[in-house]
Amino acid sequence: MKLSHESKVRLGVGIGAFVLIIGLIFGTSRILFHFDGPWDLGDIASGLSGMDDVVDGDDSLDGGNYSAQSRQLSSETFDADSFQSLDLDVTSGEVEIKCVSGGQVRVIESGRVAKGVATYDAATQNLAEVKGSTLTISQFDCDDERAIDRSVTIELPRDVADNLVGIRRGWGREN
Repeated sequence: MKLSHESKVRLGVGIGAFVLIIGLIFGTSRILFHFDGPWDLGDIASGLSGMDDVVDGDDSLDGGNYSAQSRQLSSETFDADSFQSLDLDVTSGEVEIKCVSGGQVRVIESGRVAKGVATYDAATQNLAEVKGSTLTISQFDCDDERAIDRSVTIELPRDVADNLVGIRRGWGREN
């Protein structure tokens, strides 16, 4: 069977388009299955995150026992006028204070979660609370292997940050 030049061009374009579409589908699905964003695909539909075991750069550091990227473990919000100072009792990670434009005060805990552990189970219980006129952040002795590389981010509206009476750091003291 002889094909005309025009038929050969159409066949070539068709095969090329088919290969391109298959490549895009495979690439996109690979990215989605391997994505450790603010949600875990395993939480949405169990068994879909099986690609999570593909070698990551971060996985080689801890034997692949923890998520490749940091996840939000917990988040609490407070009214901006409910406190005048901060008391930070944090020994299990880093603390970052961010000034934001308006809204409520948010305390966000993040970390890399151990494989097989639900994100909410890895979160520090009673991380933040208002005691009197002080917002107390307590995250110490969280070395229970449910999460590593823990961090706490405190988002303060600029007007709250400007009016803080003080910030006290008391690492690991007994209450």
